[in-house]
Amino acid sequence: EDPANVGWVRPSGTMVGNGFAWGQLSHTLAWVLRVTGLVPASVVADMNHSEKTGADLYDAAIIRCTSGALICIQGVGTLAGYKSQQDGDTRPANKEAEHRIFGSEGYLSYNGRDTVK
Repeated sequence: EDPANVGWVRPSGTMVGNGFAWGQLSHTLAWVLRVTGLVPASVVADMNHSEKTGADLYDAAIIRCTSGALICIQGVGTLAGYKSQQDGDTRPANKEAEHRIFGSEGYLSYNGRDTVK
């Protein structure tokens, strides 16, 4: 949400957009598609944008796949980061990921926290 962080809040070069979905959520979606082998057929999505920068901060999508399976994905780009801690922000600074894939044969959970100290 920091306007000075141009690489995250403004499109550059041939980029179509920028923000959380473009910069981070795309990695999660790529992982899910790689692990499952699912092929997207249609998407319904929405996002909320920063009033300061216009970059998306909150994203959600439902993706219907060619097999009939649904992928529900959401992300938030407002957890405190390292710069916030340097400026006296006492919130935990981290990236968190939680992935769950449910299927007829079982369930896969992949979670983690990348904490800045």
